[in-house]
Amino acid sequence: LATVYNLVGTREQLLNALIGRVLEAVAGEITRTDQSSDGDPLTPMRRLNDGSTAAFIASAVSFRRVVAALVLSTETEGHFDLDPAQLHVAALREAQRAGVIDARFAPEALGRQIYLSYLGALLTWAAGRLDDAGFTMMARHGLLTVLAATALPPRRDALLDELHLLTVQAATIVWKPEPGPPRLRATTKRP
Repeated sequence: LATVYNLVGTREQLLNALIGRVLEAVAGEITRTDQSSDGDPLTPMRRLNDGSTAAFIASAVSFRRVVAALVLSTETEGHFDLDPAQLHVAALREAQRAGVIDARFAPEALGRQIYLSYLGALLTWAAGRLDDAGFTMMARHGLLTVLAATALPPRRDALLDELHLLTVQAATIVWKPEPGPPRLRATTKRP
């Protein structure tokens, strides 16, 4: 067993490499396609969101285990070669140059928010609390929320309409409860 770790790294490094491979494949697909073919600067973010969600779902059994193992991992130095938020940041900058997203908003903060929302959907899906359709909807909901909040007219109205329809659909998602009794942690000390 020690020889395996010497050849491929720690368990956490292997798990990180698997997740990183999905992200790199999706990023590669986005860059291989003509991002401006439909003239919409928001298309790369949609492709990143939908493509990565589909990639995780395509190997759901394996990736649920991988993501769950990463969450339980005690190694804190595992990083991906690719920062997923930076793909959104670059696309948001382009959308600002195209006059679709309001330039008053920092693309770095918006990209991080999209990533954190996606990560929450991914972790909930990996834990088995969301099914594949729920994961897809909640990941898309996080993206659309940021885009609708920061888009300039007339795109804002179209994005708000899309977000409204998705919110109605998302309200039908059945969230599976966490196993076991709910746990509460005290945040204040008693005298």
